[in-house]
Amino acid sequence: QALDPTKAFNHYVINSWSIREGLPQISVQAITQDQHGYIWVGTQSGVARFDGVRFTTYKPETTPELPGVWVRSLLADKEGRVWIGTYKGLAVWQDGVFRSVPAADAAHYPVLDIFAIVETSDGITVATGSGVFDVRGRSLVRRAGSPSAAQALLPRADGLWVGSLGGVYLMGANGQQRFLPLPPEAASAAVTKLAEAQDRIWAG
Repeated sequence: QALDPTKAFNHYVINSWSIREGLPQISVQAITQDQHGYIWVGTQSGVARFDGVRFTTYKPETTPELPGVWVRSLLADKEGRVWIGTYKGLAVWQDGVFRSVPAADAAHYPVLDIFAIVETSDGITVATGSGVFDVRGRSLVRRAGSPSAAQALLPRADGLWVGSLGGVYLMGANGQQRFLPLPPEAASAAVTKLAEAQDRIWAG
């Protein structure tokens, strides 16, 4: 919900938490809230769960199911699970237990850098440095026709929009794929964020 534009910022109560309060690292890369109200925070030094009073930190050293310490993306899904994307792979937290989610073709994709996670009617999909992967069972399967690299995802009725190097791919619901390039002056840029607002799709 947006802030009331008629109120000044000093009319709101602002709380901040940092390392002093138990945050494992000050660079917050991702944040989500699960069905129980816990706030999950992804940092460059692990993922932390905040209960409103204290942080509980999870790192590969203490939680070996976490593939990597640098957390890039988080998603709390409709089933109460929390998905954790790291620079070395994907993990999921469910009913108090962590589990790693490797690639089905681990020989070809031993390590996946997870940039974004979304939930669709078909399940969980992730954007990685090796393309778009779908969670199938207990592993990740690369989606046919995926771009070679993906950094952002936006699911819509017309298909999955994928941010990549130099532009955005539309992986259509009809199975067709279309590439929408960035302007020439931004041709070498990577699209790392996608959002839909004001009847437009925004790429950043």
